[in-house]
Amino acid sequence: MTGAVAALNPLVARVMQRIGLLPATLIGIAIMAGGLIALGLLPHAVPVWAVAVVMVPVGVGGSFTVPPLTALIMGAIPAEHAGTASGVLNTARQMGGSIGVATFGAVVATQVHFITGLRLDVAVTAGLLILLGIAILRLRPSEPAR
Repeated sequence: MTGAVAALNPLVARVMQRIGLLPATLIGIAIMAGGLIALGLLPHAVPVWAVAVVMVPVGVGGSFTVPPLTALIMGAIPAEHAGTASGVLNTARQMGGSIGVATFGAVVATQVHFITGLRLDVAVTAGLLILLGIAILRLRPSEPAR
């Protein structure tokens, strides 16, 4: 998955330049949400390779989401604050990842069966991604900071 993300970065950069940051972000969110929905709908006794195949869109969607969001955030910051903003962004991203893993683990641990917790986690995450997509649709691109 990590290799695919690294391989997709040049393509994502071209897509961002061609269609813009918000549309690229929306494409990534849609791909991720679709992958999560597919993962949640898999039958209980599915082979591991099938789970891996269904998880590919989640990674691909992330590749189309994170770079444009980072560019949107950093583009809104005056150049003299770029170092601080970059540090805050990275800290928030790391904390969000840690809190997310802990939360997902706690949800799975409270369920009788692992698959029930997993399905709940992916359903909530897909729902949050859809809400994020709706919120992004309401954004209006602003002039980048100088």
